[in-house]
Amino acid sequence: SPYRVVEADIREFSTSACFDLTHVRYVLIHNHDAKSLIARLKSMLKPGGCLVLEEPDFEAARWLDDRYAVSGNKVNQAMSAMFADQGLNPGFGKGLPMQAVDLGFVVEKANTVVHLAPGCSPIAAMMAESTRALKEKYLSTGKVEEKDIEFYIRGAGDPESFAAYYSTVSIVARKPD
Repeated sequence: SPYRVVEADIREFSTSACFDLTHVRYVLIHNHDAKSLIARLKSMLKPGGCLVLEEPDFEAARWLDDRYAVSGNKVNQAMSAMFADQGLNPGFGKGLPMQAVDLGFVVEKANTVVHLAPGCSPIAAMMAESTRALKEKYLSTGKVEEKDIEFYIRGAGDPESFAAYYSTVSIVARKPD
């Protein structure tokens, strides 16, 4: 095969190889040293190599159905507060283009996909499960009560309800020659 694919933990991976492409999805938002990780990815790229980053923006979340909006948006605020309480940026994705530019990349493409979906959709089901799993962390922010969490989960299961659960920002950037 003319391709070599490496799946690794960027914090621990070491190589002298220079890659044509590096790709990271939904990893950087969870790291305090995200910018240094992007710089590390840059060091692994050949001149002219391509960096693809995809990260969420939870600040973009909005419940669109008035029946669930109050509780749904409280849970969205709790999600953002949970990240902030850990010293992380809940809107991390939207900063990707500028972080890449600051590190000397040429951004060729930047795109945002808003995950606007009805209840019972795969994205709604995933967010309901995430909310169940992170319930205690959300409650500890003081932004939400248990009844709000229950109502959020109910709304995520209602096929007649819609929410913009979050957005995903993706960039394609090149390391200069």
